[in-house]
Amino acid sequence: MEKLLFLNMLLPLFLLQFYPVLILSEPYEFPEKYFINCGSDSAVTQGSRKFVGDKNPSSFSVGKSNSVTDSSQSAADTSSLYQTARFYTKPFSYNLDINETGQHVLPISLCYPISM
Repeated sequence: MEKLLFLNMLLPLFLLQFYPVLILSEPYEFPEKYFINCGSDSAVTQGSRKFVGDKNPSSFSVGKSNSVTDSSQSAADTSSLYQTARFYTKPFSYNLDINETGQHVLPISLCYPISM
């Protein structure tokens, strides 16, 4: 019983030390600069985000690759954002101009295989 009482006091004190970190932390906001429409030469807007085509990008560079387009009948029901892709057969990279220091999140969406 004495150990249980000790744990009931210790656990809240342990958790309390993380409270200032939670209060002072700001939520992460995605930068507006890099939303990429892979394999496309046109931009697509989804919600408030503009996905820029990566065939002729101005603010980043793309490694050697091929672009593919899903022209199947089922693609008509899919957002144009998911109808193109970039096809790599070797290691690849995107070089992004990042002006701010700190940590950055790069969300990557991998899609289902498309017919070519």
